[in-house]
Amino acid sequence: AEAIMQLTTASIQGKAAQSLDVLLNRVQVENQRYLFTAALSELRTELQVRARNDAAALRSITTLLQREVDSLSQRMREDIERMKHDIQVDMNNRKGEAKEEQNSLDQEIQDLNNRFTISLSDLKTEIEQSIKWDLTRRALALVFGLASIVVVTLLAAD
Repeated sequence: AEAIMQLTTASIQGKAAQSLDVLLNRVQVENQRYLFTAALSELRTELQVRARNDAAALRSITTLLQREVDSLSQRMREDIERMKHDIQVDMNNRKGEAKEEQNSLDQEIQDLNNRFTISLSDLKTEIEQSIKWDLTRRALALVFGLASIVVVTLLAAD
């Protein structure tokens, strides 16, 4: 009976030790689970904070880039308007120059036309005077010729 008692005691002690080991393992597992859950929660919180900070930084960068894009867009519109104005001024200047050139050319043509008209008038006057002198000479020659014939006829008749 003592041997059974010792055996039972030894068996109970073995089972108690085994139960204690299992219980200690469970406590360790619970502790590990708690530590894991706490670390996971801390990591989640850190990730959320980082995500918020990154989102805020991205919003800030996006706002800054949007301002730069708006500024560049405004400057580009102003440059385009200035270029349009410069082109319009250049075109107006060129139109004015072309009109001046056309007026100058028209004036030169008019001057040339006037000179031709004057030259033609002078030539016509000269031709008319030449014809008049020629006709006058012929008429005088005819008159002198007739007068000579009349004088010769009268002298011959006497």
